[in-house]
Order: sequence, then structure tokens, then C-alpha cells
Amino acid sequence: MKIKLQSIEDACDCPFYVLSSKSKRFCFIKQNMSPAQSMALVEENQDFDPLSWNEDCQGKFENCAIVSLLYNVKDISSPKEEIIAPPDLESIEDYNPFEEYSEEEDEPEETEEAEPEDLIFVKIVGVDNVYSVKADALIYPNNQILQIDDDELNRRSYNKIQDELDKIAPPVSLGTVFQTGNGGDHKGGIKAKKIYHAVVATQSRLVNETAIIKSVVKSLTQADEDGCETVVMLPMDCGTFDLHATAYAQLNAIYKFLETVNAKNLKNIFIITTKNDKVTLDIFNEKFDRIFGEE
Repeated sequence: MKIKLQSIEDACDCPFYVLSSKSKRFCFIKQNMSPAQSMALVEENQDFDPLSWNEDCQGKFENCAIVSLLYNVKDISSPKEEIIAPPDLESIEDYNPFEEYSEEEDEPEETEEAEPEDLIFVKIVGVDNVYSVKADALIYPNNQILQIDDDELNRRSYNKIQDELDKIAPPVSLGTVFQTGNGGDHKGGIKAKKIYHAVVATQSRLVNETAIIKSVVKSLTQADEDGCETVVMLPMDCGTFDLHATAYAQLNAIYKFLETVNAKNLKNIFIITTKNDKVTLDIFNEKFDRIFGEE
């Protein structure tokens, strides 16, 4: 949906209540964020009603669902009820960012600034090819004999990744993690700089949910300790396990990592699959909203 460019005189009370190319007004923020995504970014607010997210605010401040999400609008401790009106554009003096101001102006008192809370961005993404995504690390689901079943991964790495894994005596324990290189920097190779092999399946390729949780937490912890900022991971179903159970275990593991590990370097965690895999994308996004939307 395209947004129609208007003059400032045509703006409503709210600058985010925009006009589409089909001359229909809508909230730009609510159009691009779900209630679950918004609620995950702020502390719990009892005044917020998720059902109001789908209502048309008509550009009026008193109907704004975002205000009730970010502020205690029903705070009875306030000495008096005030209606906060949007600013009058005509009464605001023109601001020139290049204007030089007098040094005689009072300087604000120095206060200790609180360090901003480091946030780690988590998202489900559909891509053209999972091995062409640039990242500091790829978390790959593997089995107890560390045998790569994906022919494309072996082909792109010239079997060098498998050669590294063959040096480890199998079988290995479920829930463990092993690190390898990416097979080398060459045309058509793996774009992730390193690979963490999460052992989630037995020798017969039976996936274990507990192993998913353990290995995902271990992989993310190791990636953070190794200085990784962006990590991508594949769905851990190994092509055989129930996708609903896989998504629930994998996303719960990420949630557990965020809650228990004080990450120093990680900034982005992406679960990636191909764009045409609509089933996997839908299931993981549904579980994502359920798990991360509770906050």
C-alpha cells in the first residue's frame, strides 16, 4: 500500500494518520506493527486493549491505541484530569538547525545518563537462499553422527565442512554444539562466517525437543561470547519433525536465552527459511506472536 504525499496543510491532528494512494486514511504505525510486536517492546500496561489496535482512530488523539499502550491514561493518582492536545503548528516558532545561539544562555545541569537497555532483534524471515544470507554465524541442525544431510551445503562448501566434522568421533550427545568454518570464501560459498552445528536429532534423525532448547541456548551463548552480532538459524525440524513442536521449542529457547543470558554482542537473531516455504513461515510467525507477545 503506497502513501500519498500531501501538503502540511492537509495533515490531520495526528501526523501518522496518513492517506493511501487510494484516498483511504489509516494509521501508519498500526499498519506496520502487530499488537504483539508492539506489546513486546514495552512494559505491561493494564490500560491497553489489544482489540483497539484494529479500530479506526480517525486521526483523533483521544482514540489513539498507541497512547494507551505507552502511557497510563487511567492513572487516578493524577491531581486533575488533563486532555493532552496535539501541538498547534501555527503557534510553533520556526526552528533553524544552523542558527548560532548565544553562549550566554543557561546551560542545563549535568546529570548522569542511564545506559540504554540493549535490545536484541528477533525475526522470522523468508529469503531466496538460506546459505546466501550474510551473517556472523549460521546455526545448523545436525544429528548425533554429525552427518550433513543437505547436499547443497556440502556442494557449496566443497565438503570442507563435513571434513571438519569427520574429525569428531561419533556419536555425540544430544543438545551439544560443534563449531566449524564455512568452507572458505569463494564464489557460491556459504555467506555466514562460521557454523554452529546444533545436535538436535539422533542417528536415525529423530528430533528431540529438549535437545533443540539446549543446543539453541548453547549456540546463541557461544555466538555472543565469540563476538557475533548477527546470527541466522534454520528451522530445527530436520525435515522430519512436527513443525508446530519445532517452532515452539526453538522460539522458547530464544526466549530463554534472552531472559537468562546477559548478552554483550548479539544484536540480531533471525530464523530463516525460503520465501516459498509459506507453511513454515506461517507456523513460526504464529508461535512467535504467542511467545513474544505475552510480554
